[in-house]
Amino acid sequence: MANLSPSENPPFPFSLKERKHIPMVMGTEHPDNASPARFLNPHSAKIMVKDEIEEFHYMFKKLGLDEVMLDAEGKAAEATPLMKLLPLDMEYYRKNVVGRNLFITFRVPNPEHKRDYRLPNAFQTILTSTRFMEGEFRLKQPPLLEAILPMTVDGHQPFRVMKWFHDTARSEHKIWNDAHNHDFIGVIPLVEEPRHMLHFKQLLYDYVNDIKSNFGFVPQYLRTMIARSDPAMMGGLISATLGAKIAISENYLFEQETGIKVFPIIGVGTLLTRGLYSPDTVDEFFKTYPGVKTITVQSAFRYDYDEKSVRKAVSRTKKKIRKTKPVIYSEEEKAVIARIIEKAEREYRRQTLPLLPMVLELSRFVPMNRERLLHIGFLSYARKIRGKKDSLPRAINFTAVFYTAGLPPEFLGVAGALASLTKTEKRMLWRAYPNLVSQLKYSAPYFNEENLLILSKKWPHLKKVAESVKKFAGENNIRLGPQSSEQILHRNHASNAVQHYLAGDYHLFVSSLVKAGKCRHALG
Repeated sequence: MANLSPSENPPFPFSLKERKHIPMVMGTEHPDNASPARFLNPHSAKIMVKDEIEEFHYMFKKLGLDEVMLDAEGKAAEATPLMKLLPLDMEYYRKNVVGRNLFITFRVPNPEHKRDYRLPNAFQTILTSTRFMEGEFRLKQPPLLEAILPMTVDGHQPFRVMKWFHDTARSEHKIWNDAHNHDFIGVIPLVEEPRHMLHFKQLLYDYVNDIKSNFGFVPQYLRTMIARSDPAMMGGLISATLGAKIAISENYLFEQETGIKVFPIIGVGTLLTRGLYSPDTVDEFFKTYPGVKTITVQSAFRYDYDEKSVRKAVSRTKKKIRKTKPVIYSEEEKAVIARIIEKAEREYRRQTLPLLPMVLELSRFVPMNRERLLHIGFLSYARKIRGKKDSLPRAINFTAVFYTAGLPPEFLGVAGALASLTKTEKRMLWRAYPNLVSQLKYSAPYFNEENLLILSKKWPHLKKVAESVKKFAGENNIRLGPQSSEQILHRNHASNAVQHYLAGDYHLFVSSLVKAGKCRHALG
């Protein structure tokens, strides 16, 4: 590898001396909440674009988050976020400055797949915000520093977005005949498939080599992002979890080899299939993903738990981030894990593909709790299971359907995967993911055999999968079905939902589906 030692004085925002705080808890717009958003008056589970700035203020001031993600990929994002946010509480934002200890980070479309107005719009918002803060507050430091690039598969993609921003900024300087220090943004590569996570280190080498070759400096640090929900939907629990663990390891191997600090972000939800990060599971989460430096707090975390519990969990998360150390895997261990991932994905697809007709039929009824643009093609957030042409729904809808049906998707493919592993692979799996079985006990109470037998009359494969889950649970001392009063209520609402669906009463189906979501503290 070429010498990539960090530059002593890289341009802003790539200097750790100037970037004094890396945020640890990022609020996102993922609409996985079943309960109403408590900051809205009147309360509503659906959040409109016009409400998002007020939500940012709520997340910063009331919940203690230090970063929010502004989605410019799936919708038309707010064009003037700072101009609307700061007047909500000028005294608070004079003490807590956006760009210093609070952060707004764009999620932008990946132009490798489709180019439209949203990426240049995001660039203009970032540059306009710099002028706004300089003109109104005499602050020279730019407030919006980074952009998240989804569906990254190699290191050249984030560099190209970084260069496009640089060219845009320089063009604006010429037009206005001025200069400020916002020629660059950090582009955060969001890697969403385990097969690419296995090569995260090489991705970072390519990214930094492009920066050095074109701009003549090496960043002192990089932020990266690891997906967790979509990989589970596309390849199952084992694949998604091991992929994330390898991605964390690859990040820190890059740091060890270059001296460039890494700050991995992980995108997670509250249910196990989406990451198991909730106010009740903070400690369990860090057993699985030590070494992450920023964690997403999605809507279910914020609104399906009481506010006091959320604030305490955010505070505990920050403490845990400072203390936990990453697990590093050798090349030999990575090779074994790669084989496990391949086998786990194959078994997951074998059980899941016959159930796609059910998923596609029922997912259209899951409430959309965020205002979004209606797209076709790639920017509709379409995901596919490899080898299958049908697009999947969003991970939230996918999860909601399976939980309502009574089959937590965490179980799909697990028994078959374990049966297919060699002794060496099994030893590696239990070393890398020792809490697999114990974590499945978080999902087991939502298994509903009665629902599955009823629905199997329309989708026969459900009966075979249910028998497989029961056999696996029996062999691993996992108790299926509700155990607490809240879980019993969940079973009742989910059973009602299925009966309403079969009767063609879709309004009551949706109502019961949402009530079940409230009992499990997440829509999906």
